[in-house]
Amino acid sequence: MSKIRKTTTCFLLVLIAFISSFQIVFYDYLSLANQQSLAFEQGNYVSLPQFEWGNNIVQAAIHLNDEENTTIYDGSVARAVLPGEGSYAVDYSLFGIIPIKTAAYQVSPAPMVFVGGHSIGILLNTQGATVVGYAPILSSTGEAVYPAKDAGIEIGDFLIKINGEEILTDEQVATVVQKCSENNQKVTLTLKREGQEYNFVLEPAYCYDSNSWRIGLYIRDNTAGVGTLTFATEEGAYGALGHMVSDAENKLSTEETIGSIVEAKIQNIQAGVKGEPGEKNGVFVNGVLTGTIEKNTVFGIFGQLTESSLTTLFTKILPVAAVNEIEEGPATIFTVTQGQKIESYEIKIISVLSQHQSSGKGLVIEVTDEDLLAKSGGIVQGMSGSPIIQNNKLVGAVTHVFVNDPTKGYGCLAEWMFLEINSTNYEEK
Repeated sequence: MSKIRKTTTCFLLVLIAFISSFQIVFYDYLSLANQQSLAFEQGNYVSLPQFEWGNNIVQAAIHLNDEENTTIYDGSVARAVLPGEGSYAVDYSLFGIIPIKTAAYQVSPAPMVFVGGHSIGILLNTQGATVVGYAPILSSTGEAVYPAKDAGIEIGDFLIKINGEEILTDEQVATVVQKCSENNQKVTLTLKREGQEYNFVLEPAYCYDSNSWRIGLYIRDNTAGVGTLTFATEEGAYGALGHMVSDAENKLSTEETIGSIVEAKIQNIQAGVKGEPGEKNGVFVNGVLTGTIEKNTVFGIFGQLTESSLTTLFTKILPVAAVNEIEEGPATIFTVTQGQKIESYEIKIISVLSQHQSSGKGLVIEVTDEDLLAKSGGIVQGMSGSPIIQNNKLVGAVTHVFVNDPTKGYGCLAEWMFLEINSTNYEEK
């Protein structure tokens, strides 16, 4: 009986180990993209996305034009010598027999870009104004009244017209309100809320504190801020920020050019602490770096630099890394912490996130540089777009900070940012 128990125990342990191993393969199977761009390395080598479980268990057969070129893969070494660029089909199988997945890879030389790190001022041409708060209007009795709030206008509403006129600035709203009140007229506000337009009619109140007619709203009429330039192509197309300017998503101009970028000078940094993200404080300056903003996406802002910007500011050119070339471990970021001087700081790539589809969060990073930690506490607002360099390749851009741990945050893959430029065809304009 004891021998049977031992045999049964050994069998169960082996079975558990076997199942656990296949769970790893299954997880890797789910995380492997169906389509992906791969870049040539020296000698026409291409590194394939890998499964973690090796020893010739998972093999890969590579096909070009329906002809098998080579069969390689041992789970840890996944490099193939290919005849040239093009579309390849890769069949993954267990033991080279049981098919488990087919993926399509577009192979081409790695794109080369100028690496940024410059602080930029971001100016978006917006149409309308956002309600950001309620402003108390003091009556003759000292009582605070709120005409707009009482009429049903909510914080976050996007004002697009006042009395039928398109709203361009907050000063325009104040002027129209004053004029209507002096003529004993009510004010009609047209706003957008959750994609729907609404009209609100309200009667302004006289504020005895400011001696003016008001409707009791705080509004913001444009979107501006400080960010970081990530890269530029030889043709002058650029990518920056690494994430969308989210509060401008529904109010951008419909013109081809939706804004501009200018040089920024960092005056100081408010360091981040747990629960409170820090921030770069800067001013816009009239300098060489200027350009258009033509696209605002989850991967950042994109547009065209002026020729003088391109020929004056950039010196370092590097290849853009494909996601399968990125490793967990040390890396470097370029950013400005004072004035306009770009400096390099050490970070660690904690995780390369699985990407079944394009996403603005492809990396988890941690600031390890003691100098940067002393200056900023880690990742701060305004650092978004700072290029991430690993193994002499541009792998991504800093995007978000973890609110509960400012030393850590997310990064956007440089590969996705570069593809966004190609999808916009700036270089053909």
